[in-house]
Amino acid sequence: MLMKSFKRKRVRFVFACAFMCMGLFACGTKAGRETESVTDTLPAESLPEIPVSVATPAWTTEADETEEKPVETTPPVEETTLPAEETTSENDSEAASADPTETTEIVPPELPTAPPVVETAPPIIETTPPIIETAPPVVETAPPIIETTPPVIETVPPIIETEPPTEAPTAPVVVSAWYTTSTLNLRESPSLSAKVILTIPKNTAVDCLAEGPDWHLVTYGGATGYVASGYLADEALITFPGYGETAYAYVRYINDHFSVRLNGNGYSTKKKEACGAWIERTMNSLGYTATYHLGVSPATGVAVKSYAFRKSCGAANAPLVVIGAHYDSRESRGAEDNGTGVGMVLELAQRYAQIGLPYDIDFCFWDGEELQGCAGSYFYVKQSPDIGRVTLYINLDCLGAGDHMFAYGGDYVNGKLVRAEAYTKAMEIATRFGIPLRPIPAGLAEPELQTPTRLYGSDQDYFARAGIPYLYFEANAWIDRNGAEQYPAGQRPYQYNSVHAAFADTFGTINHTKFDDLDVLERIVPGRIQAHMSCFAKILYTFLEEYR
Repeated sequence: MLMKSFKRKRVRFVFACAFMCMGLFACGTKAGRETESVTDTLPAESLPEIPVSVATPAWTTEADETEEKPVETTPPVEETTLPAEETTSENDSEAASADPTETTEIVPPELPTAPPVVETAPPIIETTPPIIETAPPVVETAPPIIETTPPVIETVPPIIETEPPTEAPTAPVVVSAWYTTSTLNLRESPSLSAKVILTIPKNTAVDCLAEGPDWHLVTYGGATGYVASGYLADEALITFPGYGETAYAYVRYINDHFSVRLNGNGYSTKKKEACGAWIERTMNSLGYTATYHLGVSPATGVAVKSYAFRKSCGAANAPLVVIGAHYDSRESRGAEDNGTGVGMVLELAQRYAQIGLPYDIDFCFWDGEELQGCAGSYFYVKQSPDIGRVTLYINLDCLGAGDHMFAYGGDYVNGKLVRAEAYTKAMEIATRFGIPLRPIPAGLAEPELQTPTRLYGSDQDYFARAGIPYLYFEANAWIDRNGAEQYPAGQRPYQYNSVHAAFADTFGTINHTKFDDLDVLERIVPGRIQAHMSCFAKILYTFLEEYR
């Protein structure tokens, strides 16, 4: 019995041990299956959410406290090199899913320690929910990352908009406006050998950025470059076909054949006398006969000879208009002073040789204006038997090379301007034809130059003293472009002819200098003499035909 009982108990014990081993084996297998099921239940898209903890401090702290810290920190290192939009990449999913797999591989060798394995399973299960719960934050944070892209694109327009303000301070500044006196090349640099950018037509306005003695930096037609300063004027050159052309041809002849017509200086006097004889032959060819006005200058004791040629209207005691210009000069060729005046009187005489006017005209050529105190016109006023019929004297002196065209006339009596009707008429005609004719500048120190008069300095002097109205035409400067007087002390302002840099060493004076040469002037101010003489001829023709 005892033996049988012992055998039964042994069998029971064996069965009990067998059942216990089977139970333990079942538990280990179940734990493995539970761990695998946890891994299988993790959504694929939730695994890469772990690196999002970098942008979520609270979740990072919680993750650091878990036992799987080494597994969790690995994905952030891999993800830092990827763009923000790719936080849910496939590589991250594989790294995250590898951890549960590694756990299941470690469990089988530790089967003898099954209880610890069983006990660790719950922590793994418990940590799973936080991992699953991180999925929504990751999905939610994705839009902000995507939304940051538009601001980056929007920054492009502001960058473009800031460019004009940046360039504005360095933009060229226009300092003056000029007009071309001929067709002119715009060059890349201030040199005749420089490349030509484009060609600027004659009489075209250009904006000047910088002025120089030889070259001006200008802008025209959207291009910027250099032009020769000698081919620019500060007024447009206006011409009228058929007007002043004959006068200019006479200037050329005088310049080439009768240089230095200085009275009272040996050889120069012969040139002056030769010029007077030529004038007389020319007027005779047009049908005029000379009347001579001779005398000795009260100022110097030098003999003078002036010429007067009358065009009669045929009426007795008709009004008489005198038009005059001096033909003597100084130590120069005398093209400007006063070949231009002589040429204009010759053209007017030629024009009206066959045209009748309702008054008589005396075309006069004066001697002794230079250095002799205007002795030639003085003797005319003193000697002419018809001086009482003279209703107007027109003086023509230095018409071409000066910067601007001027008209003078009138006198002041008790502070009131009188005998200025001819001046007013001339200005009205100039305005009518768009000719920029100017009055003498106001505010000059010498009272004899009070605008619009000019009572001395040329042959109108003695006519004005005799109470005869006068009209005086001249090309001059008087003041510079900024309105400031530039003539040096001791030099009368009417000698200041131009602000052109080429005349700087003579203080802007052309008269009585080496510059009074037609060839020289045509190089410095090309086209100016022809244009000014054309305008003066247009004014004079119209004036004489409308004068009553």
